[in-house]
Amino acid sequence: MSLNTELMFSSETDMWETPQSFFDKLNAVFRFETDVCATADNAKCANFYTEQTNGLEQTWGGCAG
Repeated sequence: MSLNTELMFSSETDMWETPQSFFDKLNAVFRFETDVCATADNAKCANFYTEQTNGLEQTWGGCAG
């Protein structure tokens, strides 16, 4: 099996925004408070982390587990 690397690397950037309609459906169930991977232009929540603030290094309050 070979990987389709042409498709995988076809974008000029890896900064992909979650489609609003998809987010809205999930948000109706989960009521997100923080967007952990966003830019100021595409954040889906009032609270958000950018590449500079690195959401993977932050504490995500309210997470179950």
